[in-house]
Amino acid sequence: MSKIHFLLVVLFVSIKALTFGATEDSAAVIQNITVDSIRIDFKNEVDSLTLKPFSYGNIDVTWSKTSATAAFYAIRYRPAGEENWQQSEIVKNGDTIKVSKLPENQVFEYQFGAGQSKSDILFSTSNPQVFHTISFTIFENYSSKSKTEGAKIQWALPNDKLNYFLKYFPEATYTIKYNTKIGAKQNEANKKVAPWVKIDNISTDKVSHTLDSLIGGEKYVYKVGFHSNQGTVWSEKGSFETERSWGLFKTLILIGALGLFIFGMKIMSEGLQKAAGSRLRNMLASITSNRLKGILTGFGITS
Repeated sequence: MSKIHFLLVVLFVSIKALTFGATEDSAAVIQNITVDSIRIDFKNEVDSLTLKPFSYGNIDVTWSKTSATAAFYAIRYRPAGEENWQQSEIVKNGDTIKVSKLPENQVFEYQFGAGQSKSDILFSTSNPQVFHTISFTIFENYSSKSKTEGAKIQWALPNDKLNYFLKYFPEATYTIKYNTKIGAKQNEANKKVAPWVKIDNISTDKVSHTLDSLIGGEKYVYKVGFHSNQGTVWSEKGSFETERSWGLFKTLILIGALGLFIFGMKIMSEGLQKAAGSRLRNMLASITSNRLKGILTGFGITS
């Protein structure tokens, strides 16, 4: 073998070894990423003029890194049940990937990928994970009915949509949070003040929940949420005002109302007597001179 042939063989073997090593390193990188720490948040895009939300939005995929040596990251995704993948943007030395223009209220499969360069991104070969793009619009109907020192919260999700989401997120539950109207404003200004009260782990078989032991005659705000391992998606804000119980306050109101009624009747009676005098008394005496006339007169005036 000539020296030229020998050098060509050595060069070929070296290139194959480097390529194989790079591939092995890229594949190992995926194992070094803490996939369990991936967080995916969906948010509807909003019309800048009307502030009305569109039926699509963006997701932010964030993760934490351990000993990963990769320089580039990406995800590939597809609607659950479909075959063709779409790839996200490739980010360099980052921890967040943004995917735009995803339709709301759907489930997607995804796989995480990493590599030493943009051209050698390798995606995980394990079973795809799932994420959803559920938005507040999924709560088509929600309402509240006030009662004494409490309220009944009701909601409804389209049955086909609910079954579709439970297929991929079987552990999902409903949750409710509420606050007084004043407390919600205080909490918005300072998260440590007047925190919202949360009720978790409400079965997806339920369509209502009763709130008890609230302050009577108080205005409240509330939200209904769909909770899964991806977090909680909240409805828009609803409101109600509780009724007061029959305590000292209502008793005093009743006594005061009766007193005003009797006083008003007395004033009206004295006024009629002064205005009509003896003629009114004579007229009333004539149309109620016997029982039959009295009954007929009473029916006529009442009707």
